[in-house]
Amino acid sequence: MPKDLFLVADQWGPQSSGMGVYAYQIARRLPALLRREGFNVTVAVRQDAPCLADEVRESGGSVTTLLPTSAPARRKLQEIYFWLPIRSRGWNCYYTLDHKLPAKALLPRYRVATVHDICPLEFPGEYGALKRFYFGLQLPKVMRTANCIATISDHTAHKLVATLNADRARIVVSPNGFDAEQFSVHANENEADQLFSAYGLIPKTYHLFVGRLSPRKNLSLVIEAARRIKQRGGKPCVVVAGPKGWRSEGDWATIHECGLADSFPKINFVPSELLPALYRQSRGLLYPSFSEGFGLPVLESLACGSPVVVARGTSCAEIGGPLVDVIDPHDIEALAHWMQTDHILDEPTRRHWLAQFSWEKTAEGIACVLGPTLGALRSTAKR
Repeated sequence: MPKDLFLVADQWGPQSSGMGVYAYQIARRLPALLRREGFNVTVAVRQDAPCLADEVRESGGSVTTLLPTSAPARRKLQEIYFWLPIRSRGWNCYYTLDHKLPAKALLPRYRVATVHDICPLEFPGEYGALKRFYFGLQLPKVMRTANCIATISDHTAHKLVATLNADRARIVVSPNGFDAEQFSVHANENEADQLFSAYGLIPKTYHLFVGRLSPRKNLSLVIEAARRIKQRGGKPCVVVAGPKGWRSEGDWATIHECGLADSFPKINFVPSELLPALYRQSRGLLYPSFSEGFGLPVLESLACGSPVVVARGTSCAEIGGPLVDVIDPHDIEALAHWMQTDHILDEPTRRHWLAQFSWEKTAEGIACVLGPTLGALRSTAKR
């Protein structure tokens, strides 16, 4: 049996978000798309992701298992950078759904890597010395050794060229999608009661701030806007939803110093069944990040009919298009004004704009590029 594609989806595991969601959605779809063209796909999946493994098998792919997410970081890195390449010997193409591309000498002759963003290079202060060293070596190496680089927005593609001198001809842009069945304007019965029971939230009394906190997420702007609203007699409420991040202690200290602790309730993990309701029942999503590779919460919020404000000059403005309001990431008054104003999305525009985004289209965009490549690799291997 020809060995066409060795796909690595190690990013998906329990409570994954961001890149993990991307890996899950691509890994569960790509084997079936390539199988239609007669190609064989093996997907490397973590031991604690059995549902993904089952979906890969159902779509016609085969599975090789990786250490669980809970394994020590050193062991997982050894597996990805050394043992996994050994397992991929004999395959025509090695494709990782993030930047972790092992040494060229250990890999099949055609190599595909995914670069979601270059935030470690743009905001090195958010990372420790070891991670700065790692990304400073790894990302330029990917640009040099990958035959093809997949990314998720034109904004990120431009940064790869401008910052890392990547060859634009080798970059494939296939934007993220969203789950239209999960994220929609159709409210579930009693979802408002469920939110109140789970988090004490009353519908349309709060704004939402979603994501793993770090300085580039620009929570400091939201804090200052909330403080200004409170000084004017308002009652701001910003629900901060997402796993623990890094270097956010200063933001939380400022929140307490300003007497805003009650205005910033924190939810560390939102179950998938409650996340759409959290979007729908909010007054809007605050997403003024200084930089994002894509900005998946922007799509999810818009899909749920909830307005969004983003920062100028980021991928979020590209992804949200005519549906999002754009502000300067340093403009406190602009954000405060947005938070104190009611916003309504134009429904025909919303439907038309979001129709271009789906995980099926993301996977199809990748398959359209991989198909001819895998065919050429198989033909060459027979000679």
